[in-house]
Amino acid sequence: MELAQIFILALCVVSVTMTRCYSESELMGKAQKKLKNFSLPPDMTPSPNSSSGCPVESFKSLASGPLNVRSISPWKYETVRDPEYYPQTYTQAVCLCEGCIMANDTGTLIEDKSYNSVKVNSSWMFVKREKCQKGGYKLKLERREVTVGCTCVKPSSSQ
Repeated sequence: MELAQIFILALCVVSVTMTRCYSESELMGKAQKKLKNFSLPPDMTPSPNSSSGCPVESFKSLASGPLNVRSISPWKYETVRDPEYYPQTYTQAVCLCEGCIMANDTGTLIEDKSYNSVKVNSSWMFVKREKCQKGGYKLKLERREVTVGCTCVKPSSSQ
């Protein structure tokens, strides 16, 4: 009987500490502490080119440079801000083409829509803040998908 009582007491202590409410000034430090055992989402420099179209013309002249601009399924990086999560700011990839940059029969580069550019996602841990009824915030670990790049694939035949 004693062991069961100790177990119930331990559960009560754990549930109280997991739902503790923090003041606004404590949040950042507590969130960083919760994330210390996890990798943070990539923090790439947002792309200066705000073009939203498929960059077929500029692709012709690129022999070197970062992967995101040399890929046949290029992407740019955009900053994501969400004050309800820690980290509050991170970068995420955005695919620039529907299809993939390929050479046609004459050797001209085109966006070939018989292929698809698709997102490559990675799962990252974030800390979400939630309002407490008595004031302050509680912190909860949450896994979120972050797009880290794009790749070229053949369309699915089941569609």
